This record gives sequence, structure tokens and C-alpha cells, in this order.
Amino acid sequence: GWYCVGIKTDAHHIASEICGFLLSSCPDPISKIREVVKSHVHPTPLFHPQLIPLGDDRAVLAVYIPNEQETPFITKDGRIYRRIHDSSNPVYETDRHSLDRLIDSGREVRNKFKKFCCDERTFSESQKEQAWVNIFISPYPLGIHVRRDIQGIENKSWL
Repeated sequence: GWYCVGIKTDAHHIASEICGFLLSSCPDPISKIREVVKSHVHPTPLFHPQLIPLGDDRAVLAVYIPNEQETPFITKDGRIYRRIHDSSNPVYETDRHSLDRLIDSGREVRNKFKKFCCDERTFSESQKEQAWVNIFISPYPLGIHVRRDIQGIENKSWL
């Protein structure tokens, strides 16, 4: 989903105004959001921040968070949240069945990555004596390499 800083919403959590925030109050918002997430959420989720300048020292920070990741994510104070469809507020998770489903989802992502890294090639006797290297390039176990920015433009991402 998307997390945006600098957009006002109405009572129904629908965007009503793009007001932005002052860059002078937070000169490096991308580093700030990375720092906050790394220090408050475990494991650190994959996310793609994008700064959209509005002019007059104002900008909007849009952060894309892919949904297929190792879950659950636990906050610094031990809470576990789960998104419900398109709601803006995550639900504090207390149901054991829901937690088990989050854990299973995370295991599935991890298993996909392990399968991706598995090399089951066989070699002849003469080939076994030769040196070889196996290189995997993946920005994250999901293999995400193309994403759309907030304006719908594709960006190649090799983070």
C-alpha cells in the first residue's frame, strides 16, 4: 500500500488537499522515514520512499510498501498490526488464527526465496573439477524490480 505525508484527509480518510510539509523542518525526509521504520518495526519491511517537490520549500513524501513480505511485523512496543483491505488504520492484532495466517504468509515468501536460490544442476566428472560461480541478483526475496511511483511512472529498482 501507500503511506503519504503531506496530504490532508477528510473524516472518511479520503484525500482532500495536497498541502505538503516544509522541507526546512525536515531537510532529508527519506532518511528520516528509513530511520523511524528501522528503529520501530521488526523485521524492517521493504519500502520505496519518493519525495515529490511542490515548490515553495514544500513537498509530499509518498512511501510504497509492497504487500508480499515476511510477516508479521512487530512494533517496538510489541504490537502487531494487520491491514484490513483499503482501510487507513491498521487493526491491532489479538486473534491467534490471524497471527498464524500472517506467519504462514511470511514463511511462504521466505520459501519462495529459498527455492529461487536453489541450484540443482548436476555436472559430469570432467566438469566437477572446473571452477564455477553461481550469482543471484535480487533486490529482495520478492524479486521486485519494476514498481510504479506515485504518479504511475515505472521505476527500475535495484535496491
